[in-house]
Amino acid sequence: MGSNAVIDNAQHLLLQHDQYPSNLKTVRKVELAVLERYKQKLDRLAPTSCLSTSTDIDLSIRDLYGLGAFKKRNIKSEKELRNWLKPEIGETNNTDANQHSTDLPKCRFIYIWAQDSRDRLRVTRPMLTWLLSLYQVMPSYLDFMLCFGLHGNHRDLQFSGFREELWLSGTRMSAQPGQSGWGFEICFNLKGVSSVGEDVESPSLSKWSIRQAAIYLQFGVEQARSLWIITKGRLDLQQRFKQLTSNRSKHASFNSPSECFRSSLEVHRMLCQWCLEDWQAYIRWLEHVVDQESSMAIYGPRELGDIYPKYSPRNVQNLQYWGEKTSEVISILESNLIIIGALSSFYVRISSHKDFPRSLTEDEPAVVAQFTADLNEVVQHLQGQTAERTEQLSANMEREAIAMRIITIITLLYLPATFVSVSTSFLASYTKVADQGSKTFFSTDVVSFQTANGPLGEKKFSLDALVVWLQVTLPLTAMTLLGSWVMYLRAKNRETKFKVRNGVAGRKGLRQYRHAVATILRKMIQSGNSHEFSTDKCPV
Repeated sequence: MGSNAVIDNAQHLLLQHDQYPSNLKTVRKVELAVLERYKQKLDRLAPTSCLSTSTDIDLSIRDLYGLGAFKKRNIKSEKELRNWLKPEIGETNNTDANQHSTDLPKCRFIYIWAQDSRDRLRVTRPMLTWLLSLYQVMPSYLDFMLCFGLHGNHRDLQFSGFREELWLSGTRMSAQPGQSGWGFEICFNLKGVSSVGEDVESPSLSKWSIRQAAIYLQFGVEQARSLWIITKGRLDLQQRFKQLTSNRSKHASFNSPSECFRSSLEVHRMLCQWCLEDWQAYIRWLEHVVDQESSMAIYGPRELGDIYPKYSPRNVQNLQYWGEKTSEVISILESNLIIIGALSSFYVRISSHKDFPRSLTEDEPAVVAQFTADLNEVVQHLQGQTAERTEQLSANMEREAIAMRIITIITLLYLPATFVSVSTSFLASYTKVADQGSKTFFSTDVVSFQTANGPLGEKKFSLDALVVWLQVTLPLTAMTLLGSWVMYLRAKNRETKFKVRNGVAGRKGLRQYRHAVATILRKMIQSGNSHEFSTDKCPV
């Protein structure tokens, strides 16, 4: 396609950028109805995902060229973004535009960030749709990007996916000068964990944060140019990319097509390492907290005269909370491993594609094989470090949950009896006992060792008082246990409906869930098909 046609197409897309992704209907292999649904999703979530004013705009762009040259810019306004990229949309004379097509960066890195995952991204909607339209970004990237914003919640961590599109056997209209349209696109998300507040004296007060990153890569195989768009809370991945591609780094080479391809694989390797870091420390911290919360309930002294803590329903709630945290760790680690497996499988497939340019691997024929081997090594290391700990932590949670339930049942048994025992005035009205100063069951006139004058005397037993006490205590105990059981069944029923509706695998299905994940991963690597999944909808 000629340069003028490319520029005309770019201008046409940008004139309708507010309709993204519906404006891609002529260049995407997606049904119009699907594009419209993504458009409606963007309309619904953009007010809470993007800035409404230009006050806090901060968009980082880093362009990398051959021979270690690079340009960088922190965009602070919509006008500044347009000026930075205007040669690519033909806002110059044709001669300059054609010259600029040969000066395009070999790698462009666009970093969209927020203060955290539940804050607005530091771009406005026009800036976002302008970029996504210019580069014809696949609409499914919105699934990952729009998890960020004021509407975000903890359940967004359950969603994971890997999407791909290949353009190796044909051409497509490209909005970028100098691009033929042959290449591939992938987008996916990964989750990492990091400490945000360590308390050395009291480790249980330390704070950890699980954060996700939405990653998009567009790679043109003919010109060996790559476009990265990464959306994340905080700037840590941006700093890692800068270190990875600095002039002193061996990964900053973009002098040949094979070096450009290898550098893209290095970015993938960096992202995979990020998502697998610190999980061992996080699991160790969980073990410490769970042990601190419940060790006395299991191993504490219970002999006569021993001092031990009393547990309440709140302790049971805390234990349930940490149990959910444990399940969350297992789910996130498995989703990361599946995505890494999908990434490895994808590059194995495209490298063997009949239309894949051999110039991308001619300098290093084994670059893809080495890349997949490195990913497998990282995954195996993580599995070896965390599998035993997560299994042990899950087993501890089950055992400790049983202990807490036993304590709760015993408390329910004693509670009605204690309540009736302290209400001695009620018993006295039936048994005509004169002494109204009794405070507990054993000091009432059911069993009495005191005379009217005060000193110890002959033991006296009141059958009437005992009968009345039993008449009140036994029905009340039965009602308490029955009411507790009914409430437990209702709560369990609600939980079951919630899991069925949201596809969340519970503890009873943990083994089946892992077996399903292993089966999916094995078939995925063998078949090499496109992969889309969500950990909150994984089959059990």
